Amino acid sequence: MIRFCFLHTCLVIGFLAHWSVSQGLDNINKLFDGKYRDQEKCSGISGDLGDGGCHECYPCDDWRIKNYRSEVKELKFKLPSCKSTTVCCISQRILSVKEGGSCGQRINDGNKYVNGKTQSRKTVRSVLVGEYPWMAWIYRLSSSKILCAGTVIDDNAEVVLTSASCVDGIAAADLAVSFTRQRNEKVRVASILLNNHYTSGVPKVNDIAMIKLDKHEESPPKWVTPICLPLTPVMHATSCIATSDSDNYLNTVVPLTKICVERNVMPELGQMCSVSPIGDYEPEHGSALICQDELHTGGIQYYVYGIALGTTSAVTTYTDIYKYLDWINDNMYNL
Repeated sequence: MIRFCFLHTCLVIGFLAHWSVSQGLDNINKLFDGKYRDQEKCSGISGDLGDGGCHECYPCDDWRIKNYRSEVKELKFKLPSCKSTTVCCISQRILSVKEGGSCGQRINDGNKYVNGKTQSRKTVRSVLVGEYPWMAWIYRLSSSKILCAGTVIDDNAEVVLTSASCVDGIAAADLAVSFTRQRNEKVRVASILLNNHYTSGVPKVNDIAMIKLDKHEESPPKWVTPICLPLTPVMHATSCIATSDSDNYLNTVVPLTKICVERNVMPELGQMCSVSPIGDYEPEHGSALICQDELHTGGIQYYVYGIALGTTSAVTTYTDIYKYLDWINDNMYNL
């Protein structure tokens, strides 16, 4: 992504590196490469971004562009080779995301009935079945033992996000996914994709995986809906929600990055952290760190920002979902 600020003239003030850089951005970077200075007569920028201010720009086929409802404007870069490339830009002054459809919608009272019985909260912090309708649990068919939690991320309820260390070394045929902890469903697993930078036996580093469900024999319940994927990094001091393996929710806060680093959390290895009250519940392994996106306008909508990997002294380490968005979007429909 490129960020531009405009005063009276157009100035490129910096390039913000994403986890992977598209070919389109490679072409843009070449425009400002010093070795082409002798060809500057063939270089230039055309397009009108309006009244000025900072803009966020992406290749026009980037998936982020589709998730903003602000007016998109185009800039055309003429490269030193005299070829051109186009980027699409959104003003930060009117930056807002599109309504996310059915994703990220919490159901306050969950499912009214479970196994023919009316649900009720055991405590104020109890999580009801279906309250967070993207929650899933992954278990071995051979033992029915729950391995970890997961999170549904697609509209067809076919892709579950979890930690790579949870399913590492286990064949897809030996796994099933349920959407209740009591395993009322047994949806088979068609395939597993570990992140290509994950190393077997090295948990918490690039620790992310996607599971494709096989819905031929049994499908997820109709009430299952996905969590929203984030459009921006989570801001520090954001209050979020996590869930424990006792089906209770806990409030947790994302601190400054330096606080995470002091607790041996390594952002450069795809990690982030959150802090909870000492002695409180701990997030279940593989479960989602869910937060509201402050750019979202409208009703309450939740986004997944992390995959829980472990807790030490009230500090939970997560895989930072935002850093893996390209990998998720490039692979989730091709599993």
